[in-house]
Amino acid sequence: MRLAVETIRAGRGDARTWFALVAILAFFLYSFWASSPRAREAVPHLKPPVCLLKFSTGIPCPFCGITTGTYRMLNGEVGRAWRANILSPAAAALLGIVAAYLLVFWVLAGRRLRVEAPFPRSRTLWYLAAAAIGASWAVNLWRA
Repeated sequence: MRLAVETIRAGRGDARTWFALVAILAFFLYSFWASSPRAREAVPHLKPPVCLLKFSTGIPCPFCGITTGTYRMLNGEVGRAWRANILSPAAAALLGIVAAYLLVFWVLAGRRLRVEAPFPRSRTLWYLAAAAIGASWAVNLWRA
């Protein structure tokens, strides 16, 4: 695996970078707002997002509970986040790391990191991601 630092347009990033930052921020804010008991009291008809698979078949998808889990992580409740979805602590941490990376490296420093992994290693990472999603789905099905 090789790590390289590239200089990009000085200090401003590009539209995709800003879109990614805004999307991550919007997800965190929505997670906090939609899963908050205070928000439910203030707006009684407020419901967290509906999973189309669970709505149509009754079977939870591997990502059911991520929004609630992210809210729990924002409140420092790692155990409750884990119970919402086993991927939510990792997803919240990964989104935070990506947001920090985009803000610090791309926007402020005008640089980006490029990671080059040979095919066998990159394939292993994809297999690990698929295994984590499969484990999440198995746990969600077991809990349902």
